[in-house]
Amino acid sequence: GSSLFKNSIQWSGQKVLSGTDFAETGETFYYVVVALNNGGLFYIKSDNASFGTASATWTEIEAVGGGSPALSALTTSRSLHGFNNKLFVGDGTNNLYYIDFVTNQLVSVTLPGSLTGNVVGLNDKSSRMWVLSSDGRTYGSGINDGTDLTGAGTGSINYGRTAGLTATKMISFADELLITTENKPTSRYQTHRLLGIQFYDPLVVGSDRDQFEVKKVRSFSGMIGSTAEEIAADTIGLTPRGFASARQAINSVELKDTDYISYPIKELVEQIDFNKPGLMSATVDYIAGRYYCAVPLSPAGNGADIILVYDFLRSRPSEGLHRWTVWSFRYEGIETLFSIAGRPYMATVDGNIYKLDDIEANFADNGEPINKLLQIPLVGGTQKGIEKTFDEVNVAITDI
Repeated sequence: GSSLFKNSIQWSGQKVLSGTDFAETGETFYYVVVALNNGGLFYIKSDNASFGTASATWTEIEAVGGGSPALSALTTSRSLHGFNNKLFVGDGTNNLYYIDFVTNQLVSVTLPGSLTGNVVGLNDKSSRMWVLSSDGRTYGSGINDGTDLTGAGTGSINYGRTAGLTATKMISFADELLITTENKPTSRYQTHRLLGIQFYDPLVVGSDRDQFEVKKVRSFSGMIGSTAEEIAADTIGLTPRGFASARQAINSVELKDTDYISYPIKELVEQIDFNKPGLMSATVDYIAGRYYCAVPLSPAGNGADIILVYDFLRSRPSEGLHRWTVWSFRYEGIETLFSIAGRPYMATVDGNIYKLDDIEANFADNGEPINKLLQIPLVGGTQKGIEKTFDEVNVAITDI
């Protein structure tokens, strides 16, 4: 079941492109912040009496100096990242902001003069925030200060962007960072690793930057940025050949079909419309141990059609056992996925927000029979079309 989580009056007709939660040290509540396609930026506090209902009134964040919308309506990139008690915001332009929740306005962050591209990703490692620019460089802030990108100890790294590819996202990978780049028209994807950022020692001169290193991840595992997420000690994402593990790709000379963690649903992956990476998104439920990826099926419409759910908590990659389920929604296309308080949420193309796997929601189906096609591995041979006979079939439906 799923529960409605929005105010349809405040952003009627708009889409939620990105969402996140954010908490300040010492507070007993957290913020839920959503960025819209028209540049609107809204939040609601978790201690609001109407929190989690359609009757809740959200607070709109204004642009620098006042006025709305807060962000550019000309881009679809929305980066939201909390660091050292500030929530930073990028909108795919040559600007970086953080939200002042007292004045409910954006505050500009001064960018280095060399950052001539657009801000397309944010993350943090080694006590500093990292800003990903579309022009091929990654910028590190001052220690514990995401607002300082120009002072002593700050700097940038050229991650070696391949000509024709544009940076799309920056994802945590253990003590490293991964940068995804892509060329959508040609379906080319490349992933880069930023190493060495975990060795910062304030007592060692130069350790804040001298040891950095950049390496490419093997081309066969170039991930579509919007699908890449960190899970436990690994990072996974969708490639044109299936869902891949960054750790396995780094440690392997090549990946066979059976090495991709989506091998059990290979036939379904082949139905994904890879010409529409902008319709893909992912998030992680660390409480339930699940990775969710929304994808469009070919031919794609105006949103993703299904959510592929990887149960990494109950999978055993070393034994080749990967547990997947498929979630579909009858009425609305999927715009994006994000997490709130560790649990997964879905925003639809109609601007609605739903909590996924909500056991407290009031839900009833339409009473129609459920028709399910069961696809199984080949039995008794390697050729398609071999007839299979089942003497007995037991079907069990249970919570997982």
